[in-house]
Amino acid sequence: MVRFQPTPEQRTIANAFSRNAQLLGRHTTLQRLYEAAGERFEEPRIGQLVTHVAAKQSEFGRGVVDAFRSGRFSVATALVRPVLEMTAWLAWPFSTPNDAEQRRRLIRLLLQGYRDARNRGAELPPDAEKLLAETTGSAARRPVAFQQMLKDLDEIERNTEGGKEYWVSHADHFVWASQHVHPSFYGPLVRIGSMEPNELVGVNAVVYGHQYLAISAATCAIAAELQDLKRRVEERYAAVAEIQQAELERLTER
Repeated sequence: MVRFQPTPEQRTIANAFSRNAQLLGRHTTLQRLYEAAGERFEEPRIGQLVTHVAAKQSEFGRGVVDAFRSGRFSVATALVRPVLEMTAWLAWPFSTPNDAEQRRRLIRLLLQGYRDARNRGAELPPDAEKLLAETTGSAARRPVAFQQMLKDLDEIERNTEGGKEYWVSHADHFVWASQHVHPSFYGPLVRIGSMEPNELVGVNAVVYGHQYLAISAATCAIAAELQDLKRRVEERYAAVAEIQQAELERLTER
């Protein structure tokens, strides 16, 4: 295979993504998220949930960037799938403006995670068992399915001035990424004969991976009411948004 050499524009895109991923995964960031989200919703386990998402998204994000830089485009694309899933998963509780309902939905995510862990034979800590036993009503229900989360997120976009529906359309990216996870003819090459790497596959992964990570990081910041973190992530993403779009268009027109 021809060795991949990213263009200066692609390096700029990847560097911005990497910096946001690193910021989200810093110990100081995780500690702030844990404390502030737990305090806001009066439940330390919610702080742990938000911190878990931030740490996991940071790892996946850095994985996407590393795979892109080394020309492993199918790996980069495959990693975008869990980044999108996790982004929608945490954003869903905030598809309602009601604080009490946000808390109930976060509890639903927590409890389902505990049920799944218990079903696998894991021993839960006493406070998690207590939360499971004492939670009743709508907060004890299973979270909605992934597709319904996307629809709920689009609904709040429709009902928000200046909002733009886009969540459901991004389910196509989930399907696209899945083709790189499972056995298929989707892969990193333009065609078998030339062994030329398909740059569009890699750039698509790093562009949309960064978008999902930025949304996820902003959601974590919203959950913890850390406006400075939200601003830094969004400014860093906005600084490369036009470069990303131009690079996608350039490769699409080739």
